[in-house]
Amino acid sequence: MKLTQVDDPTSKYTYVMDQLPWIDSRTLVYLAGSVFEGFGNASSDIDVFVITDTMPEIDSLLSQTEGLDPIVLSVNQFIVHNFVHDDVRFDFTYLTNEFFDSLLAKLENFEVRSEEYPISFNADELDLLHRLKYATFLTCPQEMGERLPMLPFRSLDLYIALSESTNYTNIVEDIQGAYQSGDYGTAFFRTRHLLDASMTAFLAVNGESNPRLKWLFRKLKRYADRTGDFDLLNNYLIYQSEAFDDNTVRDSIRRCLRYCQTLNDRTQHLIHETIKELEKK
Repeated sequence: MKLTQVDDPTSKYTYVMDQLPWIDSRTLVYLAGSVFEGFGNASSDIDVFVITDTMPEIDSLLSQTEGLDPIVLSVNQFIVHNFVHDDVRFDFTYLTNEFFDSLLAKLENFEVRSEEYPISFNADELDLLHRLKYATFLTCPQEMGERLPMLPFRSLDLYIALSESTNYTNIVEDIQGAYQSGDYGTAFFRTRHLLDASMTAFLAVNGESNPRLKWLFRKLKRYADRTGDFDLLNNYLIYQSEAFDDNTVRDSIRRCLRYCQTLNDRTQHLIHETIKELEKK
């Protein structure tokens, strides 16, 4: 992880800090999301994460952004504050230093040398860790500045790949059951889900840890541009755009299954090779 910081005082992101006059030296503030990962566009939100000892009051946040269509929600460990300023949507997420520290420790302690991994991450945790991987920092306490670049994000990649491999096995069982029952429509569309799982696992072990399916095409495109290997992207487009036809559906299912199995074999090989590399460290 590269610790990237915004130092330009004229940056448009100085508006973010104007919303946080109460923070102290122990507060970590960073920008993340699709814009900073390279997937954003002109209408993308600005995602701001604030890690603090003292969570803000909901009424105070609503009052602070009155007239900006604010929405404040308390969800699990997070307080989420959304509002629109100058036609830009800002999504502030607040969480405690205690929770953030425990999440980082969870990643640091994840044992990636066995597929029987005892530690599991929920969807919110995976999303938060992935965003941190591409974060741009506005404030960063010294201790955290020393810790963050040492985080084992490679373990996050492998965790996602291993999880998707489990998902792969479950989907294959669904397809086999539907196919054997003559339910070719269900089998056909589940092979598309299998293709998503296969691609996601392969991309994850290659460093693309964004957990959101909506960015799968962009991940495939970036992988192709980075490696010069366009086969993955081309095959994804071929199989996902294939029309359902009663006369050819069984052959279509079998061909997609064969391709997914080949891709899954490649993924498993990469997982085991990466684990071997980590064991040497």
